[in-house]
Amino acid sequence: MAPAATIYSYGWESDLYEMSSIAANAPGQSTKIYVSNHSYGLLEPEGYFGAYMTDVDDLDGLVYGNEYYLPFVAAGNDQDLSVTGYDTIAYYGVAKNVMTVGAVEDAVSGEAREIANAAMTDFSSWGPVDDGRIKPDIVANGYELKSTSSASDTGYLQWGWSGTSMATPNASGSAALLVELYKELFSGGAMRASTLKGLIIHTADDLGNPGPDYKFGWGLMNTKAAADLIHDVALGNVLRMQEGTLSEANPSDTYSIYSTGAEALKVTLCWTDPAANENYDTLPDLVHDLDLRVKGANGTTYPYKLNRDIPENNASQGENNVDNVEQVYIEFPDAGSYAVTVDFDGLLPGESQNYSLLISGIPSDSDTDSIPDFWEMQYFGSTTGALASQDSDGDGADNLTEYISGFDPTDPASVFAITTQEAGPNGGAPFVITWDAVEGRIYNVKRSHDLLYDPFAENETLSGDLPYPADSFTDLVERVTSPVFYQVEVRLAD
Repeated sequence: MAPAATIYSYGWESDLYEMSSIAANAPGQSTKIYVSNHSYGLLEPEGYFGAYMTDVDDLDGLVYGNEYYLPFVAAGNDQDLSVTGYDTIAYYGVAKNVMTVGAVEDAVSGEAREIANAAMTDFSSWGPVDDGRIKPDIVANGYELKSTSSASDTGYLQWGWSGTSMATPNASGSAALLVELYKELFSGGAMRASTLKGLIIHTADDLGNPGPDYKFGWGLMNTKAAADLIHDVALGNVLRMQEGTLSEANPSDTYSIYSTGAEALKVTLCWTDPAANENYDTLPDLVHDLDLRVKGANGTTYPYKLNRDIPENNASQGENNVDNVEQVYIEFPDAGSYAVTVDFDGLLPGESQNYSLLISGIPSDSDTDSIPDFWEMQYFGSTTGALASQDSDGDGADNLTEYISGFDPTDPASVFAITTQEAGPNGGAPFVITWDAVEGRIYNVKRSHDLLYDPFAENETLSGDLPYPADSFTDLVERVTSPVFYQVEVRLAD
């Protein structure tokens, strides 16, 4: 998958020690690795499938301490060891902070990608793990692949090999391409492991039940879609990939996004969680319980969650308290603004928790002028058609101002303004001003007694925030002793 990569090969007898000695913990580390492949596992007695054992928590702790390093682990080929096929993942595949990979047939027809051909193999292990977490994370082609032979240093098998040990290097090699692409586009930078994992999950093609399931995980890895998202971020749509940190001092982050309603809205949260204690029960292995929700005008949408007791069921939506990957999917969003909130349950005493957020379905900004492509295309016929500082219709407002206020930049009669003003008896209180409100905007009313010596204050408002659909303000204070000037400011919802 990455033919120009340098490969370091190790035995697996001391793998945790060897991983810790070479795992990347910062960008730009040329002597460290950002991705590793683990096409091996231990055959566990059936009663230990899904258990969070000592080596598993050691691996989670290792990755937590080296947050730019992502191991790819084979899910196993033990589907036939269970009557139903479920609950057959063991050993490192149970870990929270790795990418556990299952195997499907090749999603190809001729030379074209054909998702319908990615059938589940009859050997690939399925989740859930004991606490109900979603495993495997993704699937990749692991069916009848050409591979090397031990007959000689240059030998290849004359037949194809199948297994999750084939699917896992398929996925990890593809991930290496994404690591290199990000490095090239962002001056030697690197994604956190949670960003790389979240990116691959976010852009995977859904297979099996709608949303995640315990057979296909989050779906079939789509390296091209992941690369396209990285390119979009490099072109200026930086909100599509965010890395943040929560703490006691900053317990919540909220991002304001806008949907045109033309495509599905998808938001994926991923974080590298601290190691839990060894656990052979169904208690959650999650240590830092972050939460994701997306709120629009018509209510709040919660992330996917699965039911470990009925593993064949479709995913439902609600607060997820077991997975360190959460995803909200709105297939048919209403056009307008949405608030994406990341916070946590419980406490982070003396600690902080980094997280990664991936978003699709929001407008891009190809020319990085703070005016989204969809708006420039709508009014100017191309994604780079508007000059932000130009007043295209001569109404006194430049194109960026027209976008922020929500008016037509090609119509001189369409401009944000106070539409009516009405005083009470004898010109006194109450004094009411109105304007045409636009969805996704917040308004503030300011007051001044003298435009020269008492200008409108930068951070002071008479009204406080007035979000859409608010379109008026009433000043109840009597102010007839001196002239009063009012100003209405508008900004995008944040």
